[in-house]
Amino acid sequence: MLRRSYEYQEPIDLKFGPYHFKGDGHVLLIRGESIPLQHRDYRMALYLFLNSGRLLSRETLVNLMQSRSCSGNVAARSLDTFLSRLRGKLKLSVENGFLLTAVHGLGYRMEQLSASH
Repeated sequence: MLRRSYEYQEPIDLKFGPYHFKGDGHVLLIRGESIPLQHRDYRMALYLFLNSGRLLSRETLVNLMQSRSCSGNVAARSLDTFLSRLRGKLKLSVENGFLLTAVHGLGYRMEQLSASH
């Protein structure tokens, strides 16, 4: 019998301004306040922050949004609705230094605002 060995990886904590992603337990803190997120929300939020400043295609985001167990295609409007709700949960605002903007027909971009805003 063959056994696979998997290297243990420490959970990664990442900070983006007031946003703190805690890898253990998939917890997001905003200015110290714990924000309840489902696994899909957490995964999408982390992906958006890790790719701040980059234009992310709708196709890429739809693929990320779909769970492995979900069969069929996610409708284009479903992505827009999902990201609209996620914006609210993440409290994306000028005050928090990040905005998620739609680029018509192409995708979305997470933008980190400069301190002068």
